[in-house]
Amino acid sequence: MSELATLDGRDVDLAGLIGARICHDLISPIGAIGNGLELLELSGASDHTPEMTLVAESQRACVARIGFFRVAFGPAGADALIAPADADRLIADFARDGRTSPVWRVETALSRAELRFGFLAYLCLDTALPRRCSVEMRHEGGRWQLLTQGALPRLDKALWGGLTDPGQTLEVTPATVQFALLAEAARTAGRDIRLDVDAEAVTLFI
Repeated sequence: MSELATLDGRDVDLAGLIGARICHDLISPIGAIGNGLELLELSGASDHTPEMTLVAESQRACVARIGFFRVAFGPAGADALIAPADADRLIADFARDGRTSPVWRVETALSRAELRFGFLAYLCLDTALPRRCSVEMRHEGGRWQLLTQGALPRLDKALWGGLTDPGQTLEVTPATVQFALLAEAARTAGRDIRLDVDAEAVTLFI
């Protein structure tokens, strides 16, 4: 699966553009819901009822997921650098109510294209890890290193084999599309993906 299409002789990241368009169109109405909730709180109408609390938490979760998906599934064009604290907040907010927890160890600003590698890799590991596990994320020397902590993942040989072996066919579903996107991004950038597995930990290198 390639995320690029050729239009008028130009390679166009259609998958990324579609992802960016969806995120852009969703953030405005979801943000409006948040503004409405704030007005209700100021007027005293909500009175922090369980129902309003549930709506507010759901709205915040939607905003967090859209922010994360903008990077993971959006176009990886050249743009301004993203500060490490901002990147940490994006992935921490996304994972707050999720199955696994990221441990952000990146200390330098990264481009959106580079950050996309890390976010997609985290999504790949998240599909394989049991609940309450953590993923330590480092970026050193231009390479990502993601280390699982807490339990060994359940690795789907077809998915992970297709990710680490460019010659192997990679069949994905909507729930595992991050594998195809990461494999294509690595191929385009000329990077290899390596997965090291031992008795205590799994480390993903990109």
